[in-house]
Amino acid sequence: MNSTINLPAVVIADLMGIILMLITLTDNIWRMGKPSRQNVALRTMILACATTCIADAICFLADGRPGILCFLAVFIANTWLFLMDLVLEISWFYFLLSFLNIEISHFHKRILFILNTIGLIILLVNCFYPVVFTVSEQNIYTRRPLYMYFIIMQSAFLVDSLIIYIKARRDSGFLKYFPVEVFLLPVFLGVLIQTFYYGVSTIWPFVSIAVCGVSFSLQNELLYRDKLTGLYNRFYLDNISKRLSTHPELNFSLMLLDLNNFKAINDRYGHTTGDEALLETGKRICNAVESHGEVIRYAGDQFIALLNTQDEAVIQSITEKINRSMEDFSLTGETRYQLSLSIGYSKFSFNTHNIDEMINLADKRMFENKRAYYISHPDSVQRNRLGEISESSQLMNAETQSIVLKLERDPVTQAYTKSFFYEYVDRELSENAGVHYDMICVEVKSYELLYGRFGLTFCNSFMKTFVDSINCLLPESLIVGRISDNQIGFLTPHMSIALHRSFLKQCLSRLEASPSSPQLELKCGVYLNVDRSLSAEAIFNNACLPIEAIRFNATENLAEFDETFQSSVSRRQILTNDMYQALETNQFVTYYQPKFNAQTKEINGAEALVRWIHPTLGMINPGDFIPLFEHNGFIEKLDKHVLTTVCQNIRQWLDLGYHPVPISINISQIDFDQNDLAESLEQIVDLYQIPHELIHFEITESINALDYNKKLYVVNKLREKKFRIELDDFGTGYSTLNALGDLPIDVLKVDRYLIENLNDEKYQTILRATLYAAHGMKIPVVIEGVENQEQIDLLTEMCKERINITVQGFYYSKPVKKQQYESLIF
Repeated sequence: MNSTINLPAVVIADLMGIILMLITLTDNIWRMGKPSRQNVALRTMILACATTCIADAICFLADGRPGILCFLAVFIANTWLFLMDLVLEISWFYFLLSFLNIEISHFHKRILFILNTIGLIILLVNCFYPVVFTVSEQNIYTRRPLYMYFIIMQSAFLVDSLIIYIKARRDSGFLKYFPVEVFLLPVFLGVLIQTFYYGVSTIWPFVSIAVCGVSFSLQNELLYRDKLTGLYNRFYLDNISKRLSTHPELNFSLMLLDLNNFKAINDRYGHTTGDEALLETGKRICNAVESHGEVIRYAGDQFIALLNTQDEAVIQSITEKINRSMEDFSLTGETRYQLSLSIGYSKFSFNTHNIDEMINLADKRMFENKRAYYISHPDSVQRNRLGEISESSQLMNAETQSIVLKLERDPVTQAYTKSFFYEYVDRELSENAGVHYDMICVEVKSYELLYGRFGLTFCNSFMKTFVDSINCLLPESLIVGRISDNQIGFLTPHMSIALHRSFLKQCLSRLEASPSSPQLELKCGVYLNVDRSLSAEAIFNNACLPIEAIRFNATENLAEFDETFQSSVSRRQILTNDMYQALETNQFVTYYQPKFNAQTKEINGAEALVRWIHPTLGMINPGDFIPLFEHNGFIEKLDKHVLTTVCQNIRQWLDLGYHPVPISINISQIDFDQNDLAESLEQIVDLYQIPHELIHFEITESINALDYNKKLYVVNKLREKKFRIELDDFGTGYSTLNALGDLPIDVLKVDRYLIENLNDEKYQTILRATLYAAHGMKIPVVIEGVENQEQIDLLTEMCKERINITVQGFYYSKPVKKQQYESLIF
């Protein structure tokens, strides 16, 4: 045996390489089944590393030992190592190009092919004449001159791949979550050491470390990938927008693409076929975009192509490629449905625009494109807005006109939808500079409770009567929009506040005169002489602000926006301006409020609650920023940030050997607007490998509202994934007992309102009835807001009736930071 070999070190190093590959292979089972170039290359590299570590160990074990078998083992195993060297280089390049989604020139490809072919020929020649390595009569492996060819070629491949990676990053400007040095550095070190010192095996164990690093680096992309299509998701769009905003000198374009008639495909052929359509669409958009940018699945049937160019010819070429590809698919006749896209684009740079502005601009242009589609396809049915009908619509048939009209109008009230309301208000203000206008926001208080008590048909009839009353009582120049389920906005020529009060009174009189009219409240905010420098959306938001001041005032139903609200507007603006930076700099801190078993007093769960520690404003009350974030949509990002933090903490506790209790996390009503909500939440949890039973999601009772079926679908998807659902705020509305039977829930959280009124015998009866009903249905109960001994005594008494109760409140613990929570529970 060659005395220069440190055999134990060799075996240990190769064994570690094999173990690493087994771990990598196991951890990437989720990836292996997906048919993509990237996965093929990754599989090849993993298998090459695993087999070469085995061959490497055989080389050293047999080296210098006598016998023909040892000779064959040394020769064949070393030949295999050099062959796998070529395979690994090809696979690495294949992987890198597919990951970057770029193509190299034919000349470049030819050079790489020639180099590998020469290497293969040299290896074949070595089987008959030793030019790369030889095995002596003592069965000792010895390098020959052409050994250096493989070393030089390997180094050239590494340098070439590094140049390609850096150039691709520089040219595209887009964020990639795979650091190329994770692969290059270990390989370089392994080659360097092995070149100068044969006695310890380093190349293939180091290559195994590199491939393992590649695999685990790719896990970072899980959070930024749409699970269905494999494209980047809205997380990526948010992240890349923030990063690119630090480079205002870069110019970009944004294409918004909307799949036509997707709802019809789903309704007619089912969601599986709909998923196939989305996959096919995403693939064809990527093929058209190529290296010019990144493709993002923005919403259910909407995609965004973020392009690194503003060249009109390039944008037009990509558009034509996409349309031609979709036409080719539709003309094959291999599927039951056809595919087409409506496309709008905008150009921007981060020094003058933000991403949301550009999406809105592209959105408007895209719907102009969609209008043309539906005019030319009158038999198509799509429930989206198309825009105002122009005079040219007389050329359309009556059916198409009807479709287009419905798409810009709320189907119940015939008021404008929110987007079109804002658009027409902006137009009215710009075209009538000499006219003074007022903006009014009217809100139906407790609308969701009204829905729960009387049903959808009644609510639709009520809202239609309400809007009809507005149209009847105010001038014809009025622009009316239904902004949300319970909010109506309208722009009217300026009038005194007294006339606005009179108008509201007349509306109430008309509503109360209608058959079976319930007792209800209208809250009205008025913005007199609107500021034309503001957008229509900002004007309407100002009109809504005064409602907050009178929301719980039973004697007042109208308030005017004036200077007293300016500080509130300023504060809201500060919070809005700071919210993204707050998320990036970890100003949002997750607190935990433990839950205790009422009988044993042991902690059996906790609720995650977010607090904003602002650098200048200090601790901000959640009541100040949560409604604001729900209004502007930022709540989606905040909720997922809280979930991510909770998962990170649970992962830390599990790694330390602790046994954490389940943590409940709130899901905002706004979150349910995401078509892939269940999948995106699961991605976050699975990224940290958290058992699903440790995560509970809290939904509010108001889920039982207009979008019930949509939200019910999401809740069922979460429960299928083994997450538990807690129904929050139970006991604050009319529909509570119905909700127990209708909603698929695992835990019932009784609102603090009932426990605060336990001195009243009626509320004790209601609470007992609720607990008995839940107990009979085998639904665990959590009581919120427990703050004194009297409440504890009453709940303890109820526990004696074999009712299992969990309590949460200041009596046991306020919400505390992570460190304090750990001291309580571990």
